[in-house]
Amino acid sequence: MRILIAYDGSPSSEAAVDEVVRRPWPQNSEVRLVMAVERPLPAPSPDGAVYDPLVQRMQDSLREEASRKIREALRKFRTRTDLRVSSELKDGNAKHCLLDTIREWKAVREKMKQVLINLVRNAIEAMPDGGQVNLSTQLTCGMVSIAVADTGTGITARSMECSSSRKFPGQE
Repeated sequence: MRILIAYDGSPSSEAAVDEVVRRPWPQNSEVRLVMAVERPLPAPSPDGAVYDPLVQRMQDSLREEASRKIREALRKFRTRTDLRVSSELKDGNAKHCLLDTIREWKAVREKMKQVLINLVRNAIEAMPDGGQVNLSTQLTCGMVSIAVADTGTGITARSMECSSSRKFPGQE
C-alpha cells in the first residue's frame, strides 16, 4: 500500500501524520511526506540585482524551515519498522508538486480501475438479495472525486477494525 501525505506542518497535516503512525498498515507499506516550498515573488526591480540575492536568501530560509518540519514529522515514524517512510521537499506550487509526485508514484489508470472494480464487487456482495449500486463523479479544482454507494447492510464495527488488513471477517 502507498500512503501519500501532503505535509506543510499545519495542524491538519500533523493530524494526518499522527493518524498514519497510529493505524495498522500492511507490512512494507510505503509512506511519503511531500512538502512544497514556493518561491517568494520578488518585488519589481529595474535590473533585478538588488532583489535577487534577497529572494534567494528567503528561499533558502524557507527550504531550511521546511526541512526541519519534515525531519520532525519523520521522527514520529521511528517506531514503525513495518513501514517504508520517505520524504520529498520540492520547489514550486504545492498542488503541482503533489500531482507530480502522484504521477511519479505511478498512481495510474490500471490501479484506479482495480480499486473501482473491488469497490463495486464489494457493494454487490453486500447485497445478496439485490439492491442498488450508485457511482458518482465530481470535478473540483481539476481533481476528480469518485464515490461508490450501495443499499447493502453496511460495514460492521468488527469489519471496520479489520479494514486495514487484506481480508475481512467472513472472506476467504
